Amino acid sequence: MSSLKSYSADDLFSFLTQKEDMIVLDVRNEEDFGRFSVEGPFPFDMVNVPYFDFMEEEDASVAKVSHEKPVKVVCAKEGSAQYVGEILMNHGFKDVAFLTGGIKTWGNMLTPKRINPESDDYA
Repeated sequence: MSSLKSYSADDLFSFLTQKEDMIVLDVRNEEDFGRFSVEGPFPFDMVNVPYFDFMEEEDASVAKVSHEKPVKVVCAKEGSAQYVGEILMNHGFKDVAFLTGGIKTWGNMLTPKRINPESDDYA
């Protein structure tokens, strides 16, 4: 039997940079989603279906998410993503995970970026 998994902001960054075939499901409200959402260096599938939609219209909300790919659920703090993740698992989704700590952990993550070509030698 499958169980709901978690992933970190660092994991999400790796998924995005390695072009993992997945869906990022953001369950925050449309206003918060419009202000700030997960971005990556390459295009990826993302859908915004607010948490409250899952509470009010569960079947219709689940139908907006493809079963074809792993689903990475994102919310503000973590709890809503866990709740929605469990709903998806109960509807037969096999590979679902939630972002530990919520979108804040994504927004606070810092990654190094090389700004000069590796061939440059500054020694």
